Amino acid sequence: MELVKKLREITGAGIMDCKKALEASAGNIDKALSVLRDKGIAQATKREGREAKEGLVGLKVQGQAGALAELNCETDFVARTDDFKNMLETLKEKTLSLGDSVVNDESVINAIRELSGKLGEKVQLRRAARLDAQSGVLGTYLHSNNKIGILVSLNGPRNEVTEQCARDIAMQIAAARSQFISSKDIPAELVEREKQFFLDDVKNKPANIQEKIAQGKLDKWFAEICLLDQVFIKNEDQRVSQYLSEISGKAGSPVTVQRFIRFEVGR
Repeated sequence: MELVKKLREITGAGIMDCKKALEASAGNIDKALSVLRDKGIAQATKREGREAKEGLVGLKVQGQAGALAELNCETDFVARTDDFKNMLETLKEKTLSLGDSVVNDESVINAIRELSGKLGEKVQLRRAARLDAQSGVLGTYLHSNNKIGILVSLNGPRNEVTEQCARDIAMQIAAARSQFISSKDIPAELVEREKQFFLDDVKNKPANIQEKIAQGKLDKWFAEICLLDQVFIKNEDQRVSQYLSEISGKAGSPVTVQRFIRFEVGR
């Protein structure tokens, strides 16, 4: 029973699974671990077809670099377990060093398979990313429910004013679900597709105003998905672009958004 207890402490597997693994390995705990690992992998493979829409986003900062990782599972109950949260902690650390390639790391894949076997649900690392602000300013935001995480880097001097700005921009991206920095960053084919959709929508209008109406709808769409065109969440009388101009004046040099990453569970 001592070996069973030890194996359970190491793996978290059930008593009967531990007993069977030890019997199959003639009491060798290392071999028993291998048996349980193989079993966990087999169980995880069977679960691959299931949907994993619950989970958590993890955020980790080290200096001017930040890492985001989204770990998914099938139920919110599993997402709240210590085993799941501990795995997310490990993934955040690995993402800081490996970036998005962490999703293809063999040790990570095997660890997630083992966790899936232990928890009895499909568990997957949906995505991971690293952002390095280098000489700029790093802004972060993690929602209280750990379902939304943001990293943003600003070009500009690093001081109290710009650091607060970076935090504000991160919150903006979280709340307004920004998809692009500006309309210039939207792929041309996507813009053309939306414009054609709007033109089709107004084809019953007089021909001489169809283009103008469609362009108006397109501009409204830009204001919904493009960060710089959005209404600033802390001041409804400002666009984000105007807020950045204000900050640039206070900072004494231009402050611009270089890049951002937004993770939201299930989106």
